Formats: sequence, structure tokens, C-alpha cells
Amino acid sequence: MLFLDLTSKSDVYNPLSPQGQWLYHRFGRRNYPEGEIDFIELLNYLKNNPTDSILCYSYFGDALFYSNIIPLAQYCLENQIQLMIFTYGNFKSKSELKKLLSLNVKIFVFLSGYEKNNSLLYHNASWKKFIFIKDNIAPENLFIEYSLYKHNLLDLEHIIKTVDEKTNLKINHGNLLGSNFASIISENSRWLYDFEQSNIDLDDLNLTEFNKIKDIKHQIETLVKSNNDQNELIKSSRGYLYLRTCLYERNFDNIFKIKLEDLELHNFFKASEDTYINYLGYVFDNKDIFETFNNSLCDDWSFYIKNAIATADLKKLVKSNILLDKRKDNKYLKDHVLNVEDQVNQLTYQYKNHLILSFLSNSNLEEYHISKQF
Repeated sequence: MLFLDLTSKSDVYNPLSPQGQWLYHRFGRRNYPEGEIDFIELLNYLKNNPTDSILCYSYFGDALFYSNIIPLAQYCLENQIQLMIFTYGNFKSKSELKKLLSLNVKIFVFLSGYEKNNSLLYHNASWKKFIFIKDNIAPENLFIEYSLYKHNLLDLEHIIKTVDEKTNLKINHGNLLGSNFASIISENSRWLYDFEQSNIDLDDLNLTEFNKIKDIKHQIETLVKSNNDQNELIKSSRGYLYLRTCLYERNFDNIFKIKLEDLELHNFFKASEDTYINYLGYVFDNKDIFETFNNSLCDDWSFYIKNAIATADLKKLVKSNILLDKRKDNKYLKDHVLNVEDQVNQLTYQYKNHLILSFLSNSNLEEYHISKQF
């Protein structure tokens, strides 16, 4: 499968996406270069690298804002390529959207609430525009990805009553940045409130990747009625204690300006069967490298990366703390070990990103550009 990150353009801001966070950045919209894939270069690539399915998932932007989304959909229809578009549901023009929907594309819409509650996470998302999409697309071509938190369980019941029963639904626990809560920061760096993880066990719903609404409607309605899982959105003391650790001075470098030490490569650099093209036209066959490259286009990470490669030793230290905790009583374990394990996961993630950044900063990045692939 070909994964296309078509554009950085979007009028929706998601603070829990790479638009607003990576490693120790948490405050406001990140400074990433604007751009989109050159359509002629993309067509040349597609002609020389045939595929039967394309998934358009923008890292910083929204695929519906790609200036050539309709010509791309026309090309895919003519060449029997299934085109899948992930979006927050906003669009620029009703007439353009109708044209796009007539080309047999599949639309995957991110939702995290009903009506105005959807914009608690997806800032500036338009519920009216989502309804317009819903009213103008075949229900079997509409897919909803719902991010579940503690505050938005009841909204889920309203949504399944709003859409056609043939619509496809996927429910995930919402992104909380590797913890059980996350602070929501506005585009201009204002702390708004904290989200908490839902207590719902999604395994109880017997969910697959996507389910038809009609097949799980009764299960969801029963689950909602039997759970009082909502809470008031506040700025918590936990949020304050965590956010202050993310305050540091940045050096304003990106991957094109920095050189890191050349570290030993690990097995996650192996190629996959899928291909990932970012919105500036860089082609990778490894998802981890693709994601780290996108994040390193911003200028908010160099201070941390340069000073943190005692990470391997830190990881050993945290693991030894876990062994120490296991000698203590069960109540202590229940209250504290999960947090220690979270630290291990975060340190491992940071160390892995450092290795990839070292690999990228010691590579000739121009060789990865789409213009060099044909």
C-alpha cells in the first residue's frame, strides 16, 4: 500500500497530534514548513510504481486541503486504484467535495464528540460540514474513527443515531501521549483543560477494525446506559506538574540544519512492504523513519536530543527501579509501577527516535526525494 502525506494545510488544529506535540514539545502549534506534494512528480511516481490502493493520511494537515485532490481521485478511478482519504471533515468548497465524492473515494472522518463537543479536541472542526459529507456520500464509503475519552462516551450514542446504519465505525481509546491523561493546549499555547482515559473496556464490544453501525448499535447503547463515565473538564494539578517538565529553551534547528553523532543502526530500519511519501516529497519504506523525519522538520527538538543520550543508562535505571518496587507491598505496586513502566516506554521511544535522527542527519536526504525515484 502507498501512504501519501499530501499536504500540511488544514484549518483544524489537533493539539494531541504532531501539529502540537512531539517528545518534549507541548505548547501550541509547532513550527513546521508548509507545503504539498508536487502533483506532476506524484503522477510520474505512480506511473512508475503501480499500486492498487492509496491511503491519504496527512501528518500535519488534512488531505481534503490538497489542491489536486480531485485530479488525484480521477487518476485513481481511471486506473482502478482504491483511494482512501483521512480528514477532520472540513472542506473548502461544497461543489468540489461533491465532485470528489462522486469518484468513489472512501472518506475516513476523525470525530471525538457530538456537535460542538467534537471541537474540544479537533479545534475549529465543523459539525455542519461533517453532516454535509454524511448526506452526500454512500454510507458504505463513510468511515468514522471515534476517539474515546472519559468525557465523551455519551456523545457516541448521539453519533450512531445521526449517521446511516451502514456507516462504518471504529472506536479507539483517544491519544493521551503514553499516559492516562493529557493536557489540551490551544494553538496559541493556552492551557485549556485535561482529558482523561475512559474506564470502558473496548474488548467488551467485540470490535473489529471497522464495524457497521447496525451491527454494534445495541451494544453501544447498552454500554452508554450502564456507564456514568463522564467528568468535568478541568486543568488538573497532575497536568501542571507534567507540563512544567516540558518547558525548555529550544535551539531552533530542523533535520536539514543539524548533524548528530552516527550511531549503530538497529533492526527497525528494515524496509516494509508499504511506501510512505511525505508532503514535501520525501519517500521512505519504513514508517518509523517517515514519522521521525516529519517531526524533525520542526525546530523544537534539538536541545533535548543533543543532551539526552544518557537515555540507555536511564532506561536501565528505571528498569532497576521496577525490580526494586516489586519487593514492596502490592498496594504500592498498584499505585506506582504503571508510572515507572510508562517512563520505560517513553525513554525507549526517545532513544529510538534519537537513533533514527542520527541516521537521517548522516544521510543525503535529497536521495529520498520523489524526483529521484523515477
